[in-house]
Parts: sequence; structure tokens; C-alpha cells
Amino acid sequence: MKKDKSLKKLSRSELLELLLETTKEYEIQSLELKRLKAELDDRKIKIENLGSIAEAALVLNGVMESAEKAASQYIINAELIMNDAVLKSKAIIADAEAEAERIIQTARSRKE
Repeated sequence: MKKDKSLKKLSRSELLELLLETTKEYEIQSLELKRLKAELDDRKIKIENLGSIAEAALVLNGVMESAEKAASQYIINAELIMNDAVLKSKAIIADAEAEAERIIQTARSRKE
């Protein structure tokens, strides 16, 4: 088709041919537009999901920090309880040794 002719100078068949080509181009562009809109929507969803994942990571970090603090506090309490138990057992052993020594001294004095 001759593109330099003005539309007024084109014959009816040339105008129909031009209309047909334009319609085909419109359909192709319309399909491409739909594809690009779908791709854009998909990217928007991915971006929104990334935001949700980032928020979840922040929440998870908070949970992990709380768990770490609780574990540290548990360890400190366990150490305190263990140290207290060690001190009590040492006191019991010392009392038992003192009582044993007293019993031995009593037995020796009776023997003499």
C-alpha cells in the first residue's frame, strides 16, 4: 500500500485494507497491553508479598529476641539454684563431718 497518499486519495479497497491492518495492529497491541497489565499485577503481588515477608521477619526477630532473653534468664536462674544447692550441700557435709568428729571424740572418751 502506498503510504504517501492522503486518505482522501485512497480507493475504497485501499481504505478497507488500511482499516484491516489497523484493526490487526490494534488487536495485537490490545493483547500486549493485557499481557503487560497481568505482568504488572504479578509484580505488584510479589512486592506486596515481600512486604509481608519483611513484616513476618521483623515479628520473627522479636519472637527470637524474646526467646533468647527467656533462655538467658532460665540459665541464670538455673545457675543460681545450682549454686544455692552446692552451698547447702557443703553446709550439710560440714555439719555431718562435725557430727562425725563429735561422735568419734565421744567414743574415744568413753573408751578411755
